Amino acid sequence: MARIDLGLSDDEWLDMTPRQFAALRIRQMQKMQREELLVGILASSTVNSGFCRPDRPVRPESFMLHPFPPEPMPRVTAMDIMKAFAHIPKVGGSVGRKVIAGETFG
Repeated sequence: MARIDLGLSDDEWLDMTPRQFAALRIRQMQKMQREELLVGILASSTVNSGFCRPDRPVRPESFMLHPFPPEPMPRVTAMDIMKAFAHIPKVGGSVGRKVIAGETFG
């Protein structure tokens, strides 16, 4: 793999630390993903503009063998929740209490 994929000689490979080799491997994966994305753009453009095009357009990522990792979900804080509910009007009355036949529970 080091000789064929990364183009390293035996001496270069043996002189590398595991961290250096991992960094080269990540760089090679990014290069492959970029090439696959470019081919995917061509393929999806061809599919989406043909006579028998699909109802929903095909995305370039559909043609990638090594897709990009999904973006992590952002953390939701209490302030985010308060901002989301800020536009909802407040209704009178207490929250969390139930009144059944004149008795209050909660």
